[in-house]
Amino acid sequence: MPSTEPQLPNFVDLASIGDLFSVSRLMISKPSNISSPTSPLVPDQPLFVPLSCSCSTINRTSISFANITYTIKSGNTFYIVSTEYFQNLTTYQSVELVNPTLIPEKLEIGVEVIFPIFCKCPNRTQLQNKVNYLVSYVFQPSDNLSSVASTFGVETQSIVDVNSNNIQPFDTIFVPVNQLPQLAQPTVAPSGAPSEAPSEKTERKGVINGLAVGLGIAGLLLVLVSGLWFYREVVLKKRRDVEKDEEKRRMQLNGGRKGLKDVDVNLMADVSDCLDKYRVFKIDELKEATDGFSENCLIEGSVFKGSINGEIYAIKKMKWNASEELKILQKVNHGNLVKLEGFCIDPEDANCYLVYEFVDNGSLHLWLHRNERERLSWKTRMDVFSFGVVLLELISGKEAIDEEGKVLWAEAIGIMEGNVEERKVKRLTAWMDKVLLEESCSMESVMNTMAVATACLHRDPSKRPSMVDIVYALCKSDDLFFDISDDGSSNPQVMAR
Repeated sequence: MPSTEPQLPNFVDLASIGDLFSVSRLMISKPSNISSPTSPLVPDQPLFVPLSCSCSTINRTSISFANITYTIKSGNTFYIVSTEYFQNLTTYQSVELVNPTLIPEKLEIGVEVIFPIFCKCPNRTQLQNKVNYLVSYVFQPSDNLSSVASTFGVETQSIVDVNSNNIQPFDTIFVPVNQLPQLAQPTVAPSGAPSEAPSEKTERKGVINGLAVGLGIAGLLLVLVSGLWFYREVVLKKRRDVEKDEEKRRMQLNGGRKGLKDVDVNLMADVSDCLDKYRVFKIDELKEATDGFSENCLIEGSVFKGSINGEIYAIKKMKWNASEELKILQKVNHGNLVKLEGFCIDPEDANCYLVYEFVDNGSLHLWLHRNERERLSWKTRMDVFSFGVVLLELISGKEAIDEEGKVLWAEAIGIMEGNVEERKVKRLTAWMDKVLLEESCSMESVMNTMAVATACLHRDPSKRPSMVDIVYALCKSDDLFFDISDDGSSNPQVMAR
């Protein structure tokens, strides 16, 4: 009877690394600054392993995958292989999604599984700014942004610009660099050197330490391998127990993904970059919440009202092609917009369900078009001051009122004061959302919008522009808030917050 103990990776040379990633030793030795592909590995030795990365030039913010085919061995699980072998360069949830016909709890020895390794390619704007590579790096518990930046010879802010500063241990981050760091390789002992004494019973178990680089449009993935670590049996046993408990806990929290059968793998990959951002509901949860999508729960169109664990949600039923809406919703974050809580994919009827927060007072469309006499007054619709505040939020990326109670419009008034245009531009550039600068947004468009916003905030209501004047002023700028970089020519992206 075969053992069910997890088989930890045994990375002792370039051949074993190459077998894992399906590349040759020569492809590893050259970028890794190793003179001979037959050289043995030593503890903590860094390596670059090139892999094909499917990079999209349209979806600049999406994460691409390098799909690695791995053959299941005794004791392997999606979680163990994702964390032990690939060291969190992927997640077991992603593995489940791209292997919908496999049941995680019933993996057979010898079955082939696709493991999607996270990678990303620089877009055209980044390439123009001499960012030739985006290095995918698994953030370690001992890391901080400064140490990672120092390792790659880049500024800390450049990492924050790509990833934000909310980085947690074991998150895959992307480090923008113009050239790969030179790997300093240790001196390897001659092949005739005496081997370790058998009495020590020490196993060499390699661990991949999560560094990857996406190159260009065709794409290439480079993975940093952190050599050979020595595991003693007592440490291994303790770690196995911890991992088993952690895997069970995560599976319970995530609810598993049984029943994802007969689903096109490419369709699952369409929403892969949403997995860590939203809750993934099970179809049974939604059916129970809506009484089988009963007409009694129908709000309007294909939107149903449902209760899950005491929380009320609005559940929108869609056909499968909901990936574009999900991508747009990831970029939208505003207090006056309905929040997306999660989604569900039902492979049996090829439907996708988007789960939103439930808005008690109804939508703007309902208030404008419902048959009841109660309507929004003209004053409410034409609240020019409030519209000006919304414009300021769009430009700055800030809240209308911060945690200290300071109002946004008060700090914005002084930006457009004076007659010197250069000073206005300088003040506005320092104040506006840096995302707009990164997206090559026209400063003339921003200046025009800022002028409209400040006019809406005039202390004398009689001197504020009408909505007709506002619409006309905004329409005067042809490229208003549209991406004017080369990237935007193929697929303009929504810049709403």
